[in-house]
Amino acid sequence: MRKAGAALSKKKLEGTILYSTLEPCYGCGFFITYTNIKTVVWAFTDPYKGGIDDLTKLSKVKDSFKKIQFVIEPDESLKKESQKFMYDYFVSLGNLEKAKLFL
Repeated sequence: MRKAGAALSKKKLEGTILYSTLEPCYGCGFFITYTNIKTVVWAFTDPYKGGIDDLTKLSKVKDSFKKIQFVIEPDESLKKESQKFMYDYFVSLGNLEKAKLFL
């Protein structure tokens, strides 16, 4: 997102769709509200820390997300692939506790 933001002006991001394997975190969620990204699609909701889904429920910041459309886990097979990807990632790091969250 940083590279896209640096390469493009805010105006050029207008109408952009952001695709993500995992639900964007809190920091990315706030960044997205300062862009003209129109839609955010993620394949798998983060069971560990959450992010945008939690932020959109907080009274202090939920209005910042009203202009953005969210498509959450649009396809079951893509969700399963993303789950496996995250599981394998944490296993490769040797963090089996976090890996278990993605089963």
